[in-house]
Amino acid sequence: PEIEGVMDPSAIQFCARKISVITGDIRKALDICRRAIELVEMKGQQGGKVTIPFISKVVQEVYGGQIQNQLSGKTSEATLPLQQQLLLCSVAIATNQKIGAKASTVAAGKLHTTLTKVGTFVQR
Repeated sequence: PEIEGVMDPSAIQFCARKISVITGDIRKALDICRRAIELVEMKGQQGGKVTIPFISKVVQEVYGGQIQNQLSGKTSEATLPLQQQLLLCSVAIATNQKIGAKASTVAAGKLHTTLTKVGTFVQR
């Protein structure tokens, strides 16, 4: 069946944005969509579409505590995905800056080289 017959396009976009902020993992977004479809089916709505409220409900059920902890700063674990942490570290290394220092620019080539080195180091 067509996706437009099952899910409202705005719900898909909402899901993508939410999950990109929380985990950045497309598999999680697909899982949220699957759960939202199941929720619509459980409600017994014939021909019903998954809308933003359904996606929001599933995201809250799955990540509710995690989102609250991130917003309140009560989490002890890193809140950014590993790739984003590596990129931020690479920018800091490439610009020779300390945290809180004034921002400067870095060439994309230098950043790529630094990111490759950091990634190689992390894989060891």
